[in-house]
Amino acid sequence: MVAVDLSTTLAAVVLAHPECAHVLRTHRLDYCCRGSLTIAEACVGKGLDAAALLDELAATVGTHPRRGSPDARDLSRSELIDCLRDAHRRSVRHATRVVGPLLLDVARTRDDELDELVDVFHALVALLKPHVEEEDAVLFPELLSRSCSVSRIHRDLHALRQEHFVIGDRLAYVRSLTDGFAFPSGSDVGYLTLMRELSSFDEHLRACVHLENHVLLARLAASRRSAHG
Repeated sequence: MVAVDLSTTLAAVVLAHPECAHVLRTHRLDYCCRGSLTIAEACVGKGLDAAALLDELAATVGTHPRRGSPDARDLSRSELIDCLRDAHRRSVRHATRVVGPLLLDVARTRDDELDELVDVFHALVALLKPHVEEEDAVLFPELLSRSCSVSRIHRDLHALRQEHFVIGDRLAYVRSLTDGFAFPSGSDVGYLTLMRELSSFDEHLRACVHLENHVLLARLAASRRSAHG
C-alpha cells in the first residue's frame, strides 16, 4: 500500500490505488488531465476539506484493496498500447452505439431540457473519434517502430496531451450539465439509464486518458530525460 498524504498527486493516488478513482470523480477532481495537482492543491481549487478527502481515500483503500490486479506501470510498451487501443475502441463504441442514441431518445421526450447536453456530448464525440483514429493509425505505430524519429514522436505526444485537456474539459461540462449524473426521485427508466451510461462512459474514458498521460507519456518523457542526461 502506498501512503497517501496532502502532497500526493491525484494521478499518483489512482496509479497506486485504482479503486480511489471513483472517490475523486465523485468530488469532481480531475485525475486524468490535471493529475499533476496534489491533493492539497486540488482541494483548495474545489473548496474541499482535504483532511476529510484523505479519510475517504484511506477508507476506500482499506475496504477495496487491490487484489492482484495488473499494474499498468508493469506492462511493456506493446502491452500498454494494446490495452489502450482496446479501451479506445470500447469508449468510441459505447459513445456512438449506446450513449448517443439513448441521449437522443430521452431528449425527444423532455422538450428542450436536454438540448445543451446533446450538443456538448456530440461535440465531445466529434473530437474523440478522430483523436482515437489518429492515435491508432499514426502515434501507436510510431511508438512501436524502431525507425521513427524521437522528435516526431514527441511532437505528436505534445499534440495528444493538448487534446486530452480539451476532452477532459468537455467531460467536466457533461458532468456539470447532469449535476454529476444525478437523477431526481421519480425519474423515468430512460433518464435513469441515460445517467448511468453517461457515468460509465465518463469513468472509462477518464481511465483511458489517465493511462495515456500518466503511464505512457510519463514513461516516454522519462526515457527522453535519460537519453539527454
